Amino acid sequence: MKNILKDLWLPGAIAALMAVLMLLPELSARLELCPGRSPLYTWLTCHLVHYTWKHFLYDTVVFLALGMVVIRQYGMKWFAGLCIGSGLVIALVLPFAAPQFTVYRGISGIDTALVAAAALVLLGDKSLFWRIAAGITLAGIVAKFGYETFVGNGVFVAEESFAPAGAAHLTGLACGIGMFVLYHFAARRKNHSANHHESADDLK
Repeated sequence: MKNILKDLWLPGAIAALMAVLMLLPELSARLELCPGRSPLYTWLTCHLVHYTWKHFLYDTVVFLALGMVVIRQYGMKWFAGLCIGSGLVIALVLPFAAPQFTVYRGISGIDTALVAAAALVLLGDKSLFWRIAAGITLAGIVAKFGYETFVGNGVFVAEESFAPAGAAHLTGLACGIGMFVLYHFAARRKNHSANHHESADDLK
C-alpha cells in the first residue's frame, strides 16, 4: 500500500487539480490554449482543463493508471519530465499540425505519451503475452490517430462539444518514444561510466 501511495502522489495531485478546475469554468477558460493568442503558460495549463466531465474522467483514469506504471518503470523524475516535455511539444506542434483547432484542452496527448513509454518497455519483456500486448497497443495508437483524423470522432470519448485532436495524440506517441530512447541512452552511459571506473580501480 505504501508503494502505491508513493507512486501515485504526483499523478494523484495533478488529477485532484484537474478535478478542481472542472468546478471553475471561468478559470479553466483562461488556462486553455488558443494557438497564437494565449499566454505562454497555457502551453502547460491547457492539459489540465477539460471540456466535459466525461472527457475529464476518461483522461484522468488513463493518466493515473499509466502514470503509476511509468513511475515504476522509469522513476518519478522521468515521469515528471515526460509530462512537462510532451505537454510543451504538443502545444508547440499543434498549431502547425492541426491549424483548425482554435482551442485545445485535455491531458490525452500526455496520456498517449505515457502509454507509448510504458508499452515500449513491455516490448522487451520475457513474456510473449506482454510483448504482443505492447505491440498491439502501439499499433492501436496509430490506428486511433487515423480514425480520429479522417472520421472526426473520438474513439473512447465521442462528444459533439469538441473534436479529438489526433495530432496531439500522435505527438504524444513521438514523445513517449523519445523518452524511451533517452532513458536507455542515459542508462547505458551510466553503466559505461561505472564500468570504466571499475576498470580504472582494478589497474591501481
